[in-house]
Amino acid sequence: MPQHPTGNSRSSVANYLHEQARGAGTSAHQQCSAVGRWAPHDDVLVGRLTELELEVRHYHDRAAHAEKWLARIHQEIEEKFFGPNPTALSR
Repeated sequence: MPQHPTGNSRSSVANYLHEQARGAGTSAHQQCSAVGRWAPHDDVLVGRLTELELEVRHYHDRAAHAEKWLARIHQEIEEKFFGPNPTALSR
């Protein structure tokens, strides 16, 4: 008996979907496994994140201080070489 022309394509689609579902299950299992491996380190990771946030804040503050210092030096140099800034005097 001859096989229906769409029979093979149905079978192929079904096999493809089955393989994808099996792959998704493996992927989900792998992701859950990864989460399980990292969960015990959660406190360590949160602690390190807090340390890095403090470090970023520290360097941000230093950069802001350096910018203010450079602006002051810039102003002093301009005043010494070009005289007082008239817009600065009006403030």
